Amino acid sequence: MSIKTQSLKVALSTLIPKRIYTTQDGRVLSGEELRDDIMKSINELSDRGFDKIMSKYFTKQNDGTWIADAKKFSEGLLELMSSRGADETTLRALQVDKDGNLEMPLSAVSTSSFIESSLIS
Repeated sequence: MSIKTQSLKVALSTLIPKRIYTTQDGRVLSGEELRDDIMKSINELSDRGFDKIMSKYFTKQNDGTWIADAKKFSEGLLELMSSRGADETTLRALQVDKDGNLEMPLSAVSTSSFIESSLIS
């Protein structure tokens, strides 16, 4: 659990449900309403981040499901790895072939751990 999560839990636990609070913009809310408002805002930010990431690497179908898109994934990886100084061999391996597949499996690339750590950081 990150320090941010722990800090949020501590802050929210200090709200007294029946106490009245005034926000910076002058709204008057009970502690319960304030907690719900904070959680709603966090969820909306999370949804925006999710949609941004999904749109970058996946294609949304008419039924609302997402399907992995190798070309988008390749473009995103190339952008990321170029900005991190990856060598030409790595960048070539991240390109898609004429069939829309990556040139080679990421696990076969000698710098796969560098790619993986770049993706999760």
